[in-house]
Amino acid sequence: RVLKLPSLNISETARLENPRPKWLATRGQTNDDVPPEMWGMRLDQWAAFIMTCCFTNTWSELERDIGQKDAGHVNLYQINTSMVKPWTRNTGSSVALLMNSEKPLKADVMISHAW
Repeated sequence: RVLKLPSLNISETARLENPRPKWLATRGQTNDDVPPEMWGMRLDQWAAFIMTCCFTNTWSELERDIGQKDAGHVNLYQINTSMVKPWTRNTGSSVALLMNSEKPLKADVMISHAW
């Protein structure tokens, strides 16, 4: 007898295969506790976060996916679904607040998103 497994879409696969980075705090101040202007991160923190995403188990798969964009690129929708949401789930915090859990940073620039 053959067990048929349900097919997984990319976001489900990413949740299963991208363990939370060890350097990312598991708790800290929450988005409810800290005003939005204090949800900042330094440029080097942003670069470290993106580099961590690049080395996840599913980055290559996300690059090949053509569902939301051209092959060869990973967009922020994919990063949000595959890394941000799983890594911040049940914390009440953003990546920025988890990276700066002891002392949130005031944002100097706001870069918006479309989700």
